Amino acid sequence: MRYTLHVWYEKSTPESLKSRDRIVTISGASRTLETVQVIEDPHFTLAHKNLYGQDYVPPASNAGYGHH
Repeated sequence: MRYTLHVWYEKSTPESLKSRDRIVTISGASRTLETVQVIEDPHFTLAHKNLYGQDYVPPASNAGYGHH
């Protein structure tokens, strides 16, 4: 059976990951997979926006979470 392996890594760009796709063939006699090297995007930031594309408002320092 033949499969296409798609690689995902949050610190890489979709363009660089596209070149990492591999065709994998699985049979009773063979189950090997070559090493896939992933390149990190040096400009990656962990910034995450809310549903509306805006920054999250940090909680107040005295915010309680119901732990009494």
